[in-house]
Amino acid sequence: MKVLLKILGILVLLLIILGCSETEEVQIPEYPNAVEDQELQAEILGMNFGNVRRVITRDSFDTVFNFYTEHLQSYNPKVMSHKLDDGRQAAFTINETEKSSQTVAVQEFLKEGVVAITFMNVDMGF
Repeated sequence: MKVLLKILGILVLLLIILGCSETEEVQIPEYPNAVEDQELQAEILGMNFGNVRRVITRDSFDTVFNFYTEHLQSYNPKVMSHKLDDGRQAAFTINETEKSSQTVAVQEFLKEGVVAITFMNVDMGF
């Protein structure tokens, strides 16, 4: 799980460095019956650039992936997916602009028997 935190930190940093445009934040639906796991604020020099929040479920990766595919379809998300050593990962990015973005990542951990759902909001609108 520490590796996930490093990956999330790198993703947030990349989103900050690459920049992401000003648009209203979409209320991305919570996955039913998922439980809170972690929450981090992306702060640099005392400035808040967004947040990362993770919930977990014992539902299958395919079930969670299909849930977000259906619920985010109207936002025409950019979808990235690939296999991991211990499962699979997919990310849905919406509202990507020069200064902000919203991403939902779905990551399968076969050894732990859980699927993590990570909500990442980056806002560089200063």
